[in-house]
Amino acid sequence: MVLHPARAGKAPPRRRIVTPALPQSQVISWRFSSAPPKPARHVEKHVEDPVEASSQSKHAAKNDYPENRERTKTSQERHRSSALTKTPSTEPIQHAEVSLIASVLDSFCALPTGLNPSKEDEELLKFCKHIYLCKFDDLTGVSRDVYGTRGDAVFNPVRDISFALSLRSSMTLQWMLIAAAAFVAGRRGEGPSASIFRRKSIAYQTMRKNLIDSPAKGPVSDDLVDMLIMATMTESRISQRDASNIHLKGYERAVQTRGGLRKMILASKTHIILFTSHLMPYLISEPPATDVVLGPEALGYALRILEIISKGENTVDPSELLFTGPSASNEFTPSMSLDLNETIRLLLASGLLCRYLRPNFSIYSRYALQTAQYLTLFIVLTGIWRLRDRLPLVKLFLHRLNVALVRSGDHDNQGQNLLTMEGLMWITIKAAFDGLDGVRDCQANLIVDSMSALKLFRAADETVRRRLIEHMYQILVEGIECSMLPRNLRNSEAAGAMPLRIQDYGNFSRDINETT
Repeated sequence: MVLHPARAGKAPPRRRIVTPALPQSQVISWRFSSAPPKPARHVEKHVEDPVEASSQSKHAAKNDYPENRERTKTSQERHRSSALTKTPSTEPIQHAEVSLIASVLDSFCALPTGLNPSKEDEELLKFCKHIYLCKFDDLTGVSRDVYGTRGDAVFNPVRDISFALSLRSSMTLQWMLIAAAAFVAGRRGEGPSASIFRRKSIAYQTMRKNLIDSPAKGPVSDDLVDMLIMATMTESRISQRDASNIHLKGYERAVQTRGGLRKMILASKTHIILFTSHLMPYLISEPPATDVVLGPEALGYALRILEIISKGENTVDPSELLFTGPSASNEFTPSMSLDLNETIRLLLASGLLCRYLRPNFSIYSRYALQTAQYLTLFIVLTGIWRLRDRLPLVKLFLHRLNVALVRSGDHDNQGQNLLTMEGLMWITIKAAFDGLDGVRDCQANLIVDSMSALKLFRAADETVRRRLIEHMYQILVEGIECSMLPRNLRNSEAAGAMPLRIQDYGNFSRDINETT
């Protein structure tokens, strides 16, 4: 009798591997990055050897006799045992990571473009990631140097805005790497290197190609708008003034193709805090002399326009807003009065906030610092004005602002606050957004009016800029100077030089509790 080879032997039964139970404490303490490994389950299936199968076919008849059955059974069990204990010849196949979870945990897991695998690119990307994670070994960090904020602050404009934009598009990432290369060169005391010029050449070629490929009369894409923002910011820091202003004009034309900034914000599904990036070019790019058209003779006109914008009464989109010298009367009568109560006055007069709000043009002489103080005062003023009929919301806005000053500002070894005016500006913007949380239309208006106010500041000369800052400060402290400031700050000279310490916030909280 001849048997079919497949029926020559019975298939070995599957061996069930029991997974040991994990202790409850170990299960609870699991984290994604440190989960205990699962027990190995490498069971190599028995694959029939052709030679062995042929041999079994030839000797199947012999194995059917009783004297050979016992020998065959012993051989099969020995082969089965060898299959279960055999070490795999290759490494087990690893399952691919879940890309969505990985990209959420680390944004650098999924870059928007492929990078040149050179050592320089790797180092720059590593440098950018350290800034993103706020982890520096030999550097103190951009957030500390520029903004004076803690690395673990809840809100960080470098981490939460600039890098978020860079990781959405390869074009913005190119400019971020250029800025990183320039920052590293500046730290070393070096000038622009050949690699920076090479990167800029590639970035401009990319920009030109995308502009050519975009429709002639259609709206410009979000990626192109973000690229123009990043290019303006980068060039304003590493190149001459003309380069950044050319990009700024291109940005305004791009926004006009989208129907204006406000329409662009409301039509987008992007998180609205990212649209504060549209303010950045106006904050750091100093205007050319030809754009400065409001001199001392136009002071009344400039103050009147400032109050119109602060009240939310401006209807012209900032991308189309142009200023010229006044043709009518230059007289000005103030029309904004906050009429603050005792609690709001105390919140404004606290040593944590008033130190930065008081104009000090000897310290804030650079254009970027002037715009930072100007925008900070504007957001505080317009925020209180628009919430003036809802006192609890005004309290919440100012309270969050004072709390954020303590929680975000970094300190040196002596306990002195290192928070800069630019850092305060971004903290103020975040506090205002939190106060308007859930009302996208109001948040959009805040961005639009802030940009309109910055364009007014750009059109004014040095004298008018100072008067704009002083005017907003006077509106905020109206009725405070006589009643609150002497008790809290003693005098303006002491206030200007007073070091802020973490203990000051405790005194501030105690005073608030007594007042309320």
